[in-house]
Amino acid sequence: MNNSIVFVTPWLHDGGIERNLEIKAPWFAERGYRVAVATWDVWPQISGAPNPVLETLRRAEIPVIDLTVQARRHQLLHRAGRLAAVCAERQVDVIVGHETLANAASVLAKLRRGGRGRVVAEFHNAMIYPSPGFGPMMAACVRQLYRGVDRFLAVSDAVADEAAEFFRLRRDSVATVYNPFDPDEIRRLAARQPDIELPAEPFIVACGRLVKAKGFDDLIAAFSVVRRRRPMKLVILGEGPEAPALRDTARAHGVENDVLLPGFVSNPFAIFGRSAAFVLSSRYGEAFSRVLVEAMACGVPVIASRCRWGPEEVLAEGRYGRLFDVGNLEELVAALDDVVADPAASQALVAAGHRRVQEFSVEEILPRLEQVYFGLQARPGVPVPLRARPRAASTPAGS
Repeated sequence: MNNSIVFVTPWLHDGGIERNLEIKAPWFAERGYRVAVATWDVWPQISGAPNPVLETLRRAEIPVIDLTVQARRHQLLHRAGRLAAVCAERQVDVIVGHETLANAASVLAKLRRGGRGRVVAEFHNAMIYPSPGFGPMMAACVRQLYRGVDRFLAVSDAVADEAAEFFRLRRDSVATVYNPFDPDEIRRLAARQPDIELPAEPFIVACGRLVKAKGFDDLIAAFSVVRRRRPMKLVILGEGPEAPALRDTARAHGVENDVLLPGFVSNPFAIFGRSAAFVLSSRYGEAFSRVLVEAMACGVPVIASRCRWGPEEVLAEGRYGRLFDVGNLEELVAALDDVVADPAASQALVAAGHRRVQEFSVEEILPRLEQVYFGLQARPGVPVPLRARPRAASTPAGS
């Protein structure tokens, strides 16, 4: 083996797959593997600044290979042909796909190479179906292609359940390996000066794209109840089309001076770490909820919605943070009251979160991925690589 690996992703924007690659690709390169990233949709800049993932890959001397094709039809086949050529040139041993289109391209590239190499298909998104351009015919083709996958991975048990159900895979063939995090780096960033001026009063923080799915309007409504009882602010970090509507919601609830929408910040951890609590109010679609782990690493108590998949699993059904049902403002108000008004309850959640974060650390996760990617046997002192369980009751595909 040449110990060469290519990570394939449909995009390099500012999402969870990118955060995942930003950590694991340099780690493999530092361990002596020949690493490349292949993609066909790259944002060179995010909010006017250089894409941080591209900057990380550049510093690690990891090439980003462009699989963009000009053909109007059969783009997936053309991308797979280019990927196969790249793999032949680099003598690639392992192709790791991220999400459906990248997984399919990876299998097709393997077929173009006469079956050489090992393909690992990863599922990162709970909303597997439907999606634009992904109809029943495409689903049937992908199910056939997945016969050529050597190993399936998912970022949570819930995502593994849905992937197995939708793609008609044996449930025990889809293993769970959680996303990797560097808690020490997150804490170092949390200790820096914030990019924005923070309120003098205690404040609650939320973070995400300003879209309806994130449920920030529910959070504002619940916050307005808590605000009547004590001086407090709400800081919602992020950009998106719902910003004007959220300002209107704050005005309607009489808290327009207490809800701050500063937009994108390059280092949200410095704000997380100075808050009284972090809230994830999503209505659906959180496959893993990376931001919950990041907030716990910053040393703040977390509150999250039961929006299927990620939050319930990350917080182990409430062992490491407070959970509330989507749309249940009374439960959200009660959780906020408990966390911001009871220092003992808050500190207990912080301590529990600190323990939970260590389970997602690079030291725990990346050696497992190395074993899975390269088909290695577990070594002394290295945990068993997979978390797989018997087939669970299926959940509806999509949302």
